[in-house]
Amino acid sequence: MVKEGGFLREHIYADIEAEIKRQTEKWGTNTDLEHPLEWMLVVDEEIGEVAKALNEHYFRDMPFKPVEEELIQVIAVIVSWIETERMKR
Repeated sequence: MVKEGGFLREHIYADIEAEIKRQTEKWGTNTDLEHPLEWMLVVDEEIGEVAKALNEHYFRDMPFKPVEEELIQVIAVIVSWIETERMKR
């Protein structure tokens, strides 16, 4: 993969879109999460998974790829949260 400017970013955005699709297929649209605190709990849980993956990477010499995957999941949840809030307007 070429790591120049927007090209790499396009791949990251594609990964985020794929993760949003995967989460929607697994959990539905999450429109049942009505209060921002409910969304924050989901984000916090995902951030905890990032922390776990970072610990595995730095203290057990595991690859960085799982950290990246968990970060993509956090971003996907946040994008879904924003979309849900905008749909309420």
